[in-house]
Amino acid sequence: MKDKDFNLVDQPWILALDLKGRTAQRSLLELFAQAHRLYGLAGEMPAQDIALLRLLLAILYAVFGNGGLDGAGEPPRSLDEARDRWQALWALGSFPQDRLEGYLRDPEIYERFYLFHPHLPFMQVVVDEQARMPVGDATEPLNPLVRQMKSMIGDLAESENTPHLFAHRQDKDALSPAEAARWLIHMNAYDVSPLGAPPRGSFRAKGFKEPWPNRLGLVWAQGNTLFETLLLNLVLAQEGQDPWQDFVPAWEQAKPFHYQDLQMVEVNFPSDPALLFTYPFRRLQLRRNPAGEVVECVLWGGHLVQATEGNPLTETMTLWRRDRSGNLVPRQHDPARQMWQDFGALFTMTQAPAPGIVSWLSGLVGEGRLDLPLLRLNTGGMVLSSKKTSIEDTVADSLRFHSALLRNLEEGWMPRITRELEVTDKLVVRLGFLASNLARAAGESGDNSLKTTASKARAAGYFLVDQPFRQWLEGLDQHSDLDQACLAWRQTQQRLMAREGSEMVRRAGLKALVGRSVKEGEDGAKERVYAAPALYNQFQAQVWKILFE
Repeated sequence: MKDKDFNLVDQPWILALDLKGRTAQRSLLELFAQAHRLYGLAGEMPAQDIALLRLLLAILYAVFGNGGLDGAGEPPRSLDEARDRWQALWALGSFPQDRLEGYLRDPEIYERFYLFHPHLPFMQVVVDEQARMPVGDATEPLNPLVRQMKSMIGDLAESENTPHLFAHRQDKDALSPAEAARWLIHMNAYDVSPLGAPPRGSFRAKGFKEPWPNRLGLVWAQGNTLFETLLLNLVLAQEGQDPWQDFVPAWEQAKPFHYQDLQMVEVNFPSDPALLFTYPFRRLQLRRNPAGEVVECVLWGGHLVQATEGNPLTETMTLWRRDRSGNLVPRQHDPARQMWQDFGALFTMTQAPAPGIVSWLSGLVGEGRLDLPLLRLNTGGMVLSSKKTSIEDTVADSLRFHSALLRNLEEGWMPRITRELEVTDKLVVRLGFLASNLARAAGESGDNSLKTTASKARAAGYFLVDQPFRQWLEGLDQHSDLDQACLAWRQTQQRLMAREGSEMVRRAGLKALVGRSVKEGEDGAKERVYAAPALYNQFQAQVWKILFE
């Protein structure tokens, strides 16, 4: 086998879907050259596509963030300059291939994109296995964690405890270089916390936990083509923030890796998005068998960054919240919630900033620089177990809406829609009360049982309004009358709640219809009659009051 092999610039390895629905592997240069004729990335799972999207964005930052379309200049020094540069690139409709090729074929950059390299493999490290780490007054041999391929493959790792009814791969013990490259990018973003301790008398890096991207409530925009998707997420400057001084991806870092760096677990927060999107959260190396297949991943260590150390808003693709100390920290997605249930965190800035890409797109729309009528925002990511040692679930959702709604995030459409959804929350709570009261009327008792009944009803209520809300949101544009549109949405909810409440009464059965008397209070002195007709009428009155009074 060659010492230098499989250069990602020229070798096909990224799965992408074209506009005719055909999937094929493409090299980096091919992908950028064809981006305006491709629908999007089409990897083995959404989380892999997210990780690859961030890698592609880092390349664009390095090329177009550090210079104009002609290659001259420097990073934008103001928000207006950043928007001018972005608009000029958007107007081209495709990427200037000479700029991208000039960057990726630069000898120093090209050298860093070999998947297999004796000294500098792409997003990997080469460590002298005979080296000894100074620990106190002694030295200890390195003892990395060696993983087989099935633990590196995200869709297998996610369902490691579940039987595979439909096997989609014949071999889970060896990967082709192309597939290994995709999972390498994925692992650097979505690895779990390492398990196990090394034997005594040896060194293994500890404390690096899961990578930074896995702690995010990731949000990104999607256009009609991969070219549009990449540009919609290319935030060249942020409103209210100092301009980034440089865009320097990890492969351009001057300091070479040394095995003693494995002791440096907590590191400074990356200073620009290109570095953040490519940061080596995992220090690892892929190993091949004589046939050239990748069969092992040697995990030497990793790095941990904290949002409170540096400028967290360098991360442009996440929801935010404030912790008890008032610091900005990423807000992760809850797989039990639909994307629109976090509408306020997506589009308003009352308690925490909106995601960077949302603020960026809002500015472009407000200045008339973005002419895309409909926008689609996606959320996604992984959900780890409580101990962060295994993958429990994945998150993927999206919302489509007219770009005009992004004008003026603080006082325009988005705050009003957020208030309407607060009303929806109140209706769903009443639906839960109705369910638990009907259960009492039918003879059910026990706080835990009634709480479970109410929780299931609330989940059903959110499911009930899910598609109607999405359709209503997508129908809004700059010509819509705000008050009339919101009134129509409230009327829709009133009909949905009335129908669902009636169906709940029907399912409660004859016992609930007749009802029963229940003693309440600490001493049982109070007595209340629970019967379906009265409960439904009370529910209807509460719904009307919430919606129209």
